[in-house]
Amino acid sequence: MDALFTSGVGPIGILSLANHLNLPARYVDSQAIGGSSFVSHCFHAAAVIAAGLCEVALVTYGSTAASERFAIGTGSGGFLVDPPDNFEAPFGPTIVGSYAMVAQRHMHEYGTTSEQLAEIAVTMRRHAGLNPHAKYRDPITVEDVLASRVISSRSISSTAA
Repeated sequence: MDALFTSGVGPIGILSLANHLNLPARYVDSQAIGGSSFVSHCFHAAAVIAAGLCEVALVTYGSTAASERFAIGTGSGGFLVDPPDNFEAPFGPTIVGSYAMVAQRHMHEYGTTSEQLAEIAVTMRRHAGLNPHAKYRDPITVEDVLASRVISSRSISSTAA
């Protein structure tokens, strides 16, 4: 392996991680974009390999969210890394709120329905059910998702001028 992709360890931390793994990385990427970081890392790794900058890439992901005091997406938990976070954290948006805005925009732009978005949760639960160590394995239905409590929403309205 000659490339390392991970998030949550910072720009200097990734070099330290590569050193601890005894990985002579020619290429490193530690960008963090939330829950989809590792997916982005896979795309970046494929591009780097195709460009000939490395031959084999290691993409890592780990999370302690289930054991931390603050749940993912509910706020900063008092741990602010990037300077802009100091201005946004007290007033929002949270990660969950940001996803709600993206979902509402997608619904507005493309006519996506709540039922179609609920299918994502149903499919992810079905996939999780294949893992014997998954936290939630019981199947759910679109109706279950739609009947569950709304944790974040952003209404888009327009007023006549």
